[in-house]
Amino acid sequence: MSFGTISRPTPLVDLGELGSKGSLFVTRASVAHYTSKRQELEASAQALFELIVSGRIVAEKIRTYPLRDVAKAHSDLETGKTTGSLILVPSTK
Repeated sequence: MSFGTISRPTPLVDLGELGSKGSLFVTRASVAHYTSKRQELEASAQALFELIVSGRIVAEKIRTYPLRDVAKAHSDLETGKTTGSLILVPSTK
């Protein structure tokens, strides 16, 4: 499964090779197909955050940026300088 790429194109897949290894398939998931309605998006987000809070899913490589550095955060994301989650943190002042 491919969840998307930012730094380089997805490599080509040899479907013949997949077939020789069993009944395998390729898919490219898009969150928009699973959360086309606001209610579906909110339910999915709630389920994910519950799994993170419970410790069943560990969010690694979390990087925070002060909200005032939003342009840098976007630039770093767009140019592939980051991996994992980016969180914008509002100023407490």
